[in-house]
Amino acid sequence: KRRMFAGAEYEFHRALLVGDEVKTTWNITDIARKNGSSGELVFINILREFHVRGTLCATENRNIVFTDSDPKIRELNDPEESGEWMEEMSTNPLQLFRYSALTFNCHRIHYDRAYATEVEGYPGIVVHGPLLATWLSLFVARKSGRKLKKFRFRAKRPVFDLHHFNLTGDLSGKDAAKLRVLDHQLQLAVSAEAEFVPQ
Repeated sequence: KRRMFAGAEYEFHRALLVGDEVKTTWNITDIARKNGSSGELVFINILREFHVRGTLCATENRNIVFTDSDPKIRELNDPEESGEWMEEMSTNPLQLFRYSALTFNCHRIHYDRAYATEVEGYPGIVVHGPLLATWLSLFVARKSGRKLKKFRFRAKRPVFDLHHFNLTGDLSGKDAAKLRVLDHQLQLAVSAEAEFVPQ
């Protein structure tokens, strides 16, 4: 089966500091089979907790999906409009290789162009969904000047290294923001929501 990172939700309780000895626990909280337009899908939810000296610092609720279907690029929707904040980004195979190494992700679609295009059938190297989410979380913190309390994202469509893409977003309330990654054709690739620490 093909494995994809569908999305995740993070909650931050206490900062993790350089030099902290962090204990991480993993638990599978749910497994569900569903039938989609591309065939059978298996969704697995994984809860990770990060503790320092017995104190919970952060949680991650990760959603992984497994499918037998081959990768298909969806038909184009109407172009998405940018929000109040917008930043154009690009990446390259070296950066994606480094992120793969940093996150212990050995899937070759993220750094091997020949494998991604000739074996898996993608048009280019696939940008990691969690890397796009990381850029969004840094983007919203920088644009808002606020600390994050919660951050959740959902991967909607792949982004490839061949083209630029846009980070965009708006405040959606006093302590919240809605964010998106738009590909070079202004198609929605990642949707996200951020909640800030109240001031």
